[in-house]
Amino acid sequence: MSSTNPKERWLLTTGAIAGVLWAGLTVATDLWLDVPDSTGDPARMEHAFLDREPAAWAMVLGSIYVAVAVVLFAAAVQRRLGQSSTGPAVLGGGVLLAVALLVHQGMGRFALLSAAHHHDLPSIRTLGYIDAVTWLFLSAGEGLFLLAVGIAALRARAMPRWLSVVTVVLGMLALLGPGAILFYLLVGPFWFVACAAALHRDQRELGESRNDQSVGEEAALPARGT
Repeated sequence: MSSTNPKERWLLTTGAIAGVLWAGLTVATDLWLDVPDSTGDPARMEHAFLDREPAAWAMVLGSIYVAVAVVLFAAAVQRRLGQSSTGPAVLGGGVLLAVALLVHQGMGRFALLSAAHHHDLPSIRTLGYIDAVTWLFLSAGEGLFLLAVGIAALRARAMPRWLSVVTVVLGMLALLGPGAILFYLLVGPFWFVACAAALHRDQRELGESRNDQSVGEEAALPARGT
């Protein structure tokens, strides 16, 4: 019988939500909107946002929802791994930077949409230059977050070893720069779901182990009294 604390079930839920929203955000960006380079062709960017405005709004709102889901998931991870983690501040700092990127991305898309409605091509070009440097936040935030989770999970043995090692490797690649783009565009959604499922399973097995231990202690009490 599963003994997972209902308060801990949101660990799986928030991770899955973050993964699904992250995937949806990527699809909206790359497929629905087909965002061109606004610094090189601001007029094309204007037409892209106006012709596919629902996708543009999906990007704006999706960034905010992903940021909220990541914060909740990070809080759940810290709750599970906090006692074994030697760097909770590193995890929190990484989440802060990553969420700052996501919020900045949502605000930037909203500003681009507003500039497109006003046919303000110089602003579209300027916002494009700002958007082009967000990978710096992405690299630092993702790298710190992934390294903190991976190292803590290895020490606590809370996830399969291969997943913990992959998480550490992804964190190192993210800190190098290009790996952050790989995680954001391809690996991110799968990692959130896999990590949440692994931690949820570990929490359930821990709860069952404690229940079995309690049952054994209760069964031994009459014997001690005789």
